[in-house]
Amino acid sequence: MRKFCLELREQMIELKTFVKIAARRPSERLEHELLNSNQVMTLLKIQRGTLQKLRDNKILPFSRLNDKIYYKISDVEALLKANNLK
Repeated sequence: MRKFCLELREQMIELKTFVKIAARRPSERLEHELLNSNQVMTLLKIQRGTLQKLRDNKILPFSRLNDKIYYKISDVEALLKANNLK
């Protein structure tokens, strides 16, 4: 029962965060849904070359906008979770 309550609490926190983000204007939401390369390198504790390899090997999806590369937070989280780094 305790585990269920903890899981329910986590889900409620995630839902609250989602609702807060969804209520923002599109430009504000974009800031909270995407990370730039420097943010990803800091989060993953990797260097630029390693990040390039993750892109080249299609391990971490990315988007290019105005000559800058962005990553979905969900993709970075999935990579962390897949490698038990979170």
